[in-house]
Amino acid sequence: MIELKFLINEINYGDVVVYLMPYIKWDDLNVPAALKAVARTHGAESAVRSIIGLMPQEKQDELVAYIVEHNRDRIIAGLTNEAAKRGIRMKLNDVEMNNTSDTVVI
Repeated sequence: MIELKFLINEINYGDVVVYLMPYIKWDDLNVPAALKAVARTHGAESAVRSIIGLMPQEKQDELVAYIVEHNRDRIIAGLTNEAAKRGIRMKLNDVEMNNTSDTVVI
């Protein structure tokens, strides 16, 4: 087994959530009602990006970490399937998101 780690300095969380939307089960998530309602709508990608973009950065960090944590199995299965479609044979064992920022929010 190999552990592959990516350290990302800047990321657009709206784009991340839109990419992961097919693997997210919104019913069980404790997220803003507007985001949950819009995310269930077909063609809602731009609205999801907008709602997330309006949130303060630390709330975006928390939201996406929460979504990934609570949809881990579905995301792993989806990304493994996406890799297989592209001819990449692999078994993804885990998906994890950590905030390693030195910034302290008071």
